[in-house]
Amino acid sequence: MKRIVMMIALVLGVTVFANAQNKVKKTPEQRAQHQTVKLQKQLKLTADQSAKVKGILLARATKVDSLKQIAANGNKKALKGQRKAIAQTTNQQLKAVLNANQQKSYEALKAARKEKATKKAADKV
Repeated sequence: MKRIVMMIALVLGVTVFANAQNKVKKTPEQRAQHQTVKLQKQLKLTADQSAKVKGILLARATKVDSLKQIAANGNKKALKGQRKAIAQTTNQQLKAVLNANQQKSYEALKAARKEKATKKAADKV
């Protein structure tokens, strides 16, 4: 009886562990749409701004996807500068679309995201 219970527990554990590692990868369009909706709620974007932001984020997501494919075949650290350049370009384009209050809110969102990432990296060490 103990063996049967142990075998069932082992099979369930392996199944759960295997399923936990299967991430569903979103397309650039899906990521851009998700991020646009999120920014629309947080920054209270107009319909015109939302359309422009979605275009900017779609371009960024497409570029980042191509970098990820290159990184999978080679040196990931060499692409860090390109990722930073893409981020800077995206931020400049977004700032051109946003008004002054939205820009302040966007900068606060970026700062909070950076703080969260720093805290997460510190927790890993």
